[in-house]
Amino acid sequence: MQIPADYTEGYEKARRVDPDLANLYVQHLNIGDPDADPVVDDMASLSQEDSANFIKAAMEQNETVMRDAPESLRTFFTRLDTPPDWFDPAATLPGSELFYRFPYVFTASLVGAGLIEGFSSGIAKSFLYTGRLFDGNQGVRRLKQNNRHQVELFLPGGLERQGEGWKLTVRLRLVHAQIRRLIAAQPDWDADAWGVPISAAHLGLANTVFSARVLHYIRRLLLLRISAEERDGFMHIWRYQGYLMGIPDVLVFPTEEEANHLFDIGLMCEPPPPMESIAMANTLINAAPTLV
Repeated sequence: MQIPADYTEGYEKARRVDPDLANLYVQHLNIGDPDADPVVDDMASLSQEDSANFIKAAMEQNETVMRDAPESLRTFFTRLDTPPDWFDPAATLPGSELFYRFPYVFTASLVGAGLIEGFSSGIAKSFLYTGRLFDGNQGVRRLKQNNRHQVELFLPGGLERQGEGWKLTVRLRLVHAQIRRLIAAQPDWDADAWGVPISAAHLGLANTVFSARVLHYIRRLLLLRISAEERDGFMHIWRYQGYLMGIPDVLVFPTEEEANHLFDIGLMCEPPPPMESIAMANTLINAAPTLV
């Protein structure tokens, strides 16, 4: 197993706590998205207009236009059209109701605490390369897009095939694949030290932030008693979102306890927060008043 050099010390600590999960985490630092990455490779030779038209057609299930689309794009969407057997739309409703009782508090918990924890990982390096969130205006715009994504996910029906939550999630997944492709081609991206850009491991860690860590901070902010049904519904939404994002099943967990454990092990594996994480935290704090 090849471990990115910056993660060796943390991995040794984490494997003393949970060797199996620590192994999974560092293995996935070298994995991107085996389904989405070939799509952006195939579409790189197309014009921007053709690419946009094919993606729009795929989102809208326009079979006439999709006949001329790259095979990898057709296969990618076919795999996502049918949810996994474990997904139960009815089970998401208590989670949606919980979110919409306190939407601003959920946003504050995510921006003011959860995202800062999440961006303490090496994923912040990818944002430095793209410039995302580091420019003040663009940072606010991007965070508003993230907030809209969350709002759409929790609307009843948002995760149905034609729901906006579904579409925004899959579109974001393809954006990540495009960013991954662009960054990996840069000569100064040190894959031996950092792994692949926007790795499966970092996306799995981010999913725990959006799910279990946000629940943790909601309880602290509101001293709120969350029912088991609400908690499970909230986690179910993020589990399916993780599936749509292409996060491997071994890194997306159905329960809050399991997700928190992955968060703990993942952070143990991570090196100390880099400069990019510090800059990201400052950007998030400065942008927060525009969002909540």
